[in-house]
Amino acid sequence: MNRIISAVGCALLTFGSLATFGRVEATPRPAVDWSKVPNADAQVEQMIAHRNALHQQLLDQTLPAASDDVKAALDKAQNLQKDIDKLAISAAKVPVLEAELKKAHAAIWRDIVVCLILGAAIGFLGPKIAKLVAVFG
Repeated sequence: MNRIISAVGCALLTFGSLATFGRVEATPRPAVDWSKVPNADAQVEQMIAHRNALHQQLLDQTLPAASDDVKAALDKAQNLQKDIDKLAISAAKVPVLEAELKKAHAAIWRDIVVCLILGAAIGFLGPKIAKLVAVFG
């Protein structure tokens, strides 16, 4: 029982030491070549411009015969559509940022697992190595 407690304590101390004072290089953050990322902003803006052109064509055909209530409702709808367009452009950036975030999380978890395995290995083998050194030293 004392050996297990000793090994676990040594593993925790080793892990803590490596995490605090280790000279391990941090995993480099993957560089993003933004020139290869599809320009979602431009695509969304093109779709918005096309939709606006179709709306304008429809308005030019139907608006002269519409009542004042319909014209006021149309103005409100167009203002809401402008807000929706702004949100659509912002939302187009989300998939690229989520992919980068997933890569960063994977690198962090990989580093944590490597440090835990290394700390446990040193913790369990540390007492045996110390005995071996004591015998020959």
